[in-house]
Amino acid sequence: MNDSLDAGRAARLRRVAGMIAAIAWFAVAGQFTVSAGRAAGLGEPLWTVPVNLLGFFTIWANILVALVTMFAPFGWGGLLGRPAARLAVFVYIVVVGLIYNILLVGLYPLAGFGLFVDTLLHRVVPVLYALWWLVLVPRGSVGWATLLPGLVVPTLYAFVAMGKGAATGRYPYPFLDIGVHGIGGVMINIGGLVALFAGLMAVAIAWDRRAAPRAAA
Repeated sequence: MNDSLDAGRAARLRRVAGMIAAIAWFAVAGQFTVSAGRAAGLGEPLWTVPVNLLGFFTIWANILVALVTMFAPFGWGGLLGRPAARLAVFVYIVVVGLIYNILLVGLYPLAGFGLFVDTLLHRVVPVLYALWWLVLVPRGSVGWATLLPGLVVPTLYAFVAMGKGAATGRYPYPFLDIGVHGIGGVMINIGGLVALFAGLMAVAIAWDRRAAPRAAA
């Protein structure tokens, strides 16, 4: 844990992180339960459930949130304990919230527990993690050199999801559907998506560096 944090703020950071980790893991597990029930109803084998779920960036981002915040109560450490990783995950989960609530909300009919889990994944966890990172996480430890490495995860995801969709005919998001947009159109969409991540990453890094002197004061 950063030694510059006072004891009270460090304790709040740990408590809130533990709460976010619990909610994120519950949301991911809940989505697995909902998807498993749907697969059983369609006669699909259980092993297809995690494969299909990992086609959604929402699941990637929520798992990363859960991992980053799960270890926060025990002190930072390892790759996911680095300031750059916390900032990158902030951008990932914010993008999840923005894209879903602007472009995808209402695309699939949801009700009951499925709607509850969907709300946790796309609204509750993004807001909680964003507030945690903005308010409690110490500032000023992330440099511009971390921008490009932060784009590895969304770029890797885009090509994994596109390849999975091409192999199975089931695309997680409409803008990755080669059958609709063609390979050229999908590549343009992926480029736009990565540019969105890059822009938000740059804004987050700039804000982190600008906020550092005030945080220290």
